Amino acid sequence: MTKELIKTTNQIRLAIVEDHPVVLSGLATHLKREAGIKVVIEAQDGLELLNSLHLNEVDIVLLDLEMPRMNGIQTLNQLCRNHSRIGVIIFSIHQDEETVFELLKLGAKGFLNKSSSFDEIIDAIFNVQYKGFHSSEIIAKAINKLGTYKQKEVIVFEERETKILELICDGLLSSEIALRIPCSKKLVDLIRSRIMKKMGVSTIASLVRKSIHLGYYIPKSDDQIFMEKQMEENQRVIRRQNRLRKKE
Repeated sequence: MTKELIKTTNQIRLAIVEDHPVVLSGLATHLKREAGIKVVIEAQDGLELLNSLHLNEVDIVLLDLEMPRMNGIQTLNQLCRNHSRIGVIIFSIHQDEETVFELLKLGAKGFLNKSSSFDEIIDAIFNVQYKGFHSSEIIAKAINKLGTYKQKEVIVFEERETKILELICDGLLSSEIALRIPCSKKLVDLIRSRIMKKMGVSTIASLVRKSIHLGYYIPKSDDQIFMEKQMEENQRVIRRQNRLRKKE
């Protein structure tokens, strides 16, 4: 299928994630002129992108690596875990083979240096959309140097495991988590052990560090943790009051 024929069919829905406003604006302006591409999201970090995905269907993400709040690696992990249909193209100034190889293992479908021409960017978008992968000189060098890559296995957590992992990373003790879920402390300890086994770690510090690195947890401020705790406490009070009213 030629690029000209592709352009006459459905447009590729593109999200651009770049923390530099001038670069973001320039990319978006140029790519909006491309007949086969529709820019549906312009985000300045991964968190803004993920929030926008609730409102917009996306086929391809052009993703910067170094961003505030939620960086490219964390965002890539979240996309591969929760939006595996979306093809991710990394867009970065870093182009050493080790970095590129690791990004491929994490699930990236292409890699572009920020010095790439607009034609190269457009070719990568079409290749990932219609061929599933974009090969380039730097990718070939990375694979030749470091061997055949295999994309990582995504760790699957149950809903309760996900919540407990988040609370562990927030710094809560098992007894505190048991009140928040709610469940017994013994069950929290059991689920915590199960999570650590899935993550392949033996200490809480390693669990937190790996959770952040792989994008399963986004660090929060002390104020955010306190506010969430207060909100859940208020909800428990309301539920308790409702139960008492029903008994009257």
